[in-house]
Amino acid sequence: MQVNERALGKVLTSLRQAHGFNQFVQASAASLGTLFQAPRAVFSLRGGYGAPSNQTSHFINWPSWCARHYQRHVRPYDPIRHWLESRQAANDPVTRLSDLVPTRELLHAPYYEDMLRPSGTQHVMTLALHDADGHVTGALSLARNAEDRDFSTAEQAMARLIVPVMEMAHTINQTEHRPVGAQSTAAALPQLTQREYEIAEFAAHGLSNKEIARRLNLSPWTVKNHLRAIFDKTGLENRTALCAWMMQR
Repeated sequence: MQVNERALGKVLTSLRQAHGFNQFVQASAASLGTLFQAPRAVFSLRGGYGAPSNQTSHFINWPSWCARHYQRHVRPYDPIRHWLESRQAANDPVTRLSDLVPTRELLHAPYYEDMLRPSGTQHVMTLALHDADGHVTGALSLARNAEDRDFSTAEQAMARLIVPVMEMAHTINQTEHRPVGAQSTAAALPQLTQREYEIAEFAAHGLSNKEIARRLNLSPWTVKNHLRAIFDKTGLENRTALCAWMMQR
């Protein structure tokens, strides 16, 4: 899957600008739904591993009957719920429904017959969000129509890059204050110069080196050198991680 920096930047910016849990849910579903071409989503607010399995699920762009029907009839045999409650989600935070249930089995499973087929859905990719202790506190499931293709392994890899930013935004929007760990990490990182901070802000919003150079009246080569210095100072490896760091600050 080819995703340009601008498209990814829009997702990261949308998550950064969310204020409060409801805005975070809507921003996650809308921005990631656009990025991954998934018209429907479900966000589940959960307890951690080993905690009671009570959860609140937010169904976005599904037929009106789906949320109630899921809670009453489908939830006990939902393979995604079982994956979230196992330790598998701690090893890899992103899975596809087709990874959990082979397509031939899925098409004859109650979960598909009772929920997915009537709603016109078949392909699902779920991102598990963990807290600092590794417990699953939330999950976003993106859903595609039956006539669309399944999520690819490249799209799974892209989703894995986004998960850390989602986890941070989820934590911030569940509480009025940032977690202590996030504050101490930000404080421990070296300070950027004013120019580096400007470039980091533009990069976190998805602007390319050429676009940043045009905004600041610099050469693309100078921007590239500043970004190299930013990554060296912070120990970050890519722009997704940079966006998470900017969110902390």
